[in-house]
Amino acid sequence: MAPRYYLSDRARIAFECFEIRNGYKPNHKEQVEILRNEGFNPTTIAFFMQCAHTTPRHSSEVFA
Repeated sequence: MAPRYYLSDRARIAFECFEIRNGYKPNHKEQVEILRNEGFNPTTIAFFMQCAHTTPRHSSEVFA
């Protein structure tokens, strides 16, 4: 069975591949393009990342 990557893992892998191919870390504009090329909607991701940082998680979610 193929591994199920979380969105953050998929984005991290895409950024690491870019860094390996080009020899430098992508800037913000390049990160947005990488996410779009991978099928992500950067606006939606930014919204959910902001929500995740401002909303406390329940302890049962952390240990699940």
